[in-house]
Amino acid sequence: MITDGKVSPVTVAETTDPRIRAARLLEVARQSDPKGDRVQIVLAMLLLFTMSLTTAPSGIAFAALAVYTILRLHKTSACYEPVLRTPLLRIALVWVIWCAVTIFWSSSPEQGFDELSSTRMLLLPLLLWPVINRGPWLIVAVLAGVLVQNGVQLIHALNLTDALRHGEGLRVGGLLHPIQTGVLCSCAVCWYLSAIIHEKSWRRWGAVVLAGIAFAGLIATGSRGPWLALAVALPLQVILIVIRRPAARKAALIATICGILAGVVVMFLGYRMISERFEDAKTEFRAAIEEGDYGTSVGLRIGLWSWAWNTFREKPLLGHGLGSFREVMITQPSYMKAEERWPEHAVEYMQRDHAHSSYLHLLSSTGIFGAAFFVALLIMALIGAWRSPLDHPFADGVLPALVVWIIAAQFDALHLNAHMLGLLMFLVMLSLPVRPRYIDESAVMD
Repeated sequence: MITDGKVSPVTVAETTDPRIRAARLLEVARQSDPKGDRVQIVLAMLLLFTMSLTTAPSGIAFAALAVYTILRLHKTSACYEPVLRTPLLRIALVWVIWCAVTIFWSSSPEQGFDELSSTRMLLLPLLLWPVINRGPWLIVAVLAGVLVQNGVQLIHALNLTDALRHGEGLRVGGLLHPIQTGVLCSCAVCWYLSAIIHEKSWRRWGAVVLAGIAFAGLIATGSRGPWLALAVALPLQVILIVIRRPAARKAALIATICGILAGVVVMFLGYRMISERFEDAKTEFRAAIEEGDYGTSVGLRIGLWSWAWNTFREKPLLGHGLGSFREVMITQPSYMKAEERWPEHAVEYMQRDHAHSSYLHLLSSTGIFGAAFFVALLIMALIGAWRSPLDHPFADGVLPALVVWIIAAQFDALHLNAHMLGLLMFLVMLSLPVRPRYIDESAVMD
């Protein structure tokens, strides 16, 4: 029962629905420590904001939130019961344990521990769980970080400063690598499209403007992987909204037409960047296949993917151990042949610590078990996102954002980067089957 606006422990105990039970346990925790709850939501938003920007502030914010979460456990421990029972987080735990175990037979344990360090972001759902019912606030924090990143991109594009610049030629990544910025911009576009369809009045037009900025930022990165990922995710998002939300079909159609027109304008303005990147891709692909030249962006990926697959076939069950990729890659006959033919590319460009693909890197380093656990995590997240309540304006953007991450991970080892793994775990948290509904009833959609 509820008395004086407070949730009774008896009410919680009698609840069998996991979402309702989680919501009531979270409300009890909030009521028992309202000031602490406000501090935690601020720290959580600060972490997600900096996670979209640069590494050092993000690391500090992560540490601050982790410490504060531990300090609040005497008030919040009971609310973790539903989430700790979630198979999705358990498979994530199994995956990281297996990755850690493979370091025992790695030829480069030091590199293995370095790769393992990014898995601290698997704690993100637990750090954010006490404030998960403020999900839209958390998404806004990520979007705010992406917007600031777009501002930094603009500063660099105008050649106002090269400080902390990431990118080369026409590519502009801002404070992160262009691929990472591209993934963040793509996910932002998915969330903004959801808001465009479900919001009204000035909020809808604000989302239109911000979506255009994020899309322009994506084009500016010159990152073909995120481009392709968004090209798949956006049509999928519209189809899903049409299927799941009959009342939003008209708005989805209008948003699609406006999006196509806006996309044409942005692509026209960025025609030079887009055409050069795809022409380069075709040239580099032919050179890699016909001449074995792996000293280019596309050529390098073809080489790395081939060598990763060959090393996986050598030890398909256990893998070579986390951190061993470079050591086993350079023993491949095709690599040694390429090194002999293109010595200028050997050390400076071709020798990498990762396979430029999360899936092939895990197959090579952790074997079929490590890759299977990771893929199972992604599949369970997709299922959770499909079943997640559509209770706020950004809700229809979660599943497409997951699709963006999953596709982009084939073109770079995103799981080895704390920013990208943190983004994945944030999406996982929003997809948890026990995620309660957004507590601001005024924002709940019909």
